[in-house]
Amino acid sequence: MKQLLLLFLFSLAVPCLAQRAGGAGTSAVVLPPTQLPYSCSEAISRAQHTTDSLLAALDKTQIPTQVLYDRVFGLAALDVFNRVYSDPDTSSVQHYLQSYYELHVANYNNTGAEPCRQVLADNAQYYQQQGTVLIGALRYRFNYIDSNAVRNNQLRWDTSAPSKLFDVPGRSGSPYLLAEVAVAAALADSSLSDAVSFRLDPASTFTNTGATLNSIIIDFGDGNAARTVTPGQVVQVNYGTAGQKILRYVLSYSDGSQFTTYSRLYVPAAVVSCATCRPTCISNGDPCYTPAALFEADIPYQGIKGKAELSYYYSSAKTAAIVRNLSLNRSSSLTA
Repeated sequence: MKQLLLLFLFSLAVPCLAQRAGGAGTSAVVLPPTQLPYSCSEAISRAQHTTDSLLAALDKTQIPTQVLYDRVFGLAALDVFNRVYSDPDTSSVQHYLQSYYELHVANYNNTGAEPCRQVLADNAQYYQQQGTVLIGALRYRFNYIDSNAVRNNQLRWDTSAPSKLFDVPGRSGSPYLLAEVAVAAALADSSLSDAVSFRLDPASTFTNTGATLNSIIIDFGDGNAARTVTPGQVVQVNYGTAGQKILRYVLSYSDGSQFTTYSRLYVPAAVVSCATCRPTCISNGDPCYTPAALFEADIPYQGIKGKAELSYYYSSAKTAAIVRNLSLNRSSSLTA
């Protein structure tokens, strides 16, 4: 049994997070959703190649869900996600995309009809640039190998091929344990403002159970009551305070199943608008007020160049322009 665990750990302890559709160094081009290619072939990591070699001799038809979580390096930890109910886990856009990727490539019946995770990320980024935060949801059943499978004489190491696992004919039970996971998340690290449009995105909703996602009851962490949201629906949420928000989801499916899960989203401080600025701004209380002199020296010019660091912070939802190391040379008092 120790040999089984060591080989699995060795085969999986290979970096696989760098895998990305398009190859290393490729910058994703954010396109409108209608122009996005919806299917692709995910790059297979070296860890998965090694694990697939280890499992090559097994009869894959014996895997009930056809999704074997042992095939991937489980960074999303879906085999234990939300399994300790007194201490629920919190997802995020990165965790959601990693979860989708792991379940996608762990599927032996993967036909490539579903999108790559980079397509989902690009789609979410496109909507975010338009001011909408997508919500994605997935529910999957998958299998993983029982750690006692060799001890229970359900799988065996062949002496002629010690690097491969083999099925034991006439075994008393299945070596594959069943698990089910549900993950929901806001598909953005942060919103563009404190007023957020959320959309439950049907294109970012997946399951292999045959059941349909009917609705999600979402507590947006804004201090108001939870709201029932259906696929495709847009909900406006106004946050009174900035900071990290925890969203709580109760997913309801057509087979009567319900799952509770969480994710996080950072909400920035409200952006002050100058749209109603008076033609003449005369007080510091005016959001458009700009002082004539940002700083001024108290001593007369003494023939020495001065060097100051000046930063301009523009209260934009997306950028903060910073000007640094402004060299000053004045024939009178040091003024900018």
